[in-house]
Amino acid sequence: MPDGTRLERHALVTGPDWRDQLALFFEWNDRGGDFHSLVWEKWVKGHWEPQAEITAQDFRNNAVRPRWVSDIHSLDPVNGLATICVGEDGEHRMGAMRCIYSWRMWDLKRNREVKLIKVCEQPGDPLGANDGG
Repeated sequence: MPDGTRLERHALVTGPDWRDQLALFFEWNDRGGDFHSLVWEKWVKGHWEPQAEITAQDFRNNAVRPRWVSDIHSLDPVNGLATICVGEDGEHRMGAMRCIYSWRMWDLKRNREVKLIKVCEQPGDPLGANDGG
């Protein structure tokens, strides 16, 4: 990692029985934080064993527009699914980039979208109880 940057866990969710956890890591520098990775681990025989890791590069692969994970909501370890908030570069207007955020069901093992749950009106819009996540 370049000088002046640090890797920090930005968010953490657990599975229903607390034996699985999904962590969202950001790489921080003097300009702010950037998505680094999603890491799913399972507690097995006294230690955490990796189940899946999706790096920023893995997440950008095969995407139409640049994208990143901005937040996480839940983990379904039985099916290997997570509810995540995805940010994407949108359209350019008057010299500014508009980013689009949406909550999606994501297959952690295959690194692919399962379904779009909700397009956010603003960055940071929470996922509500009636949104189907």
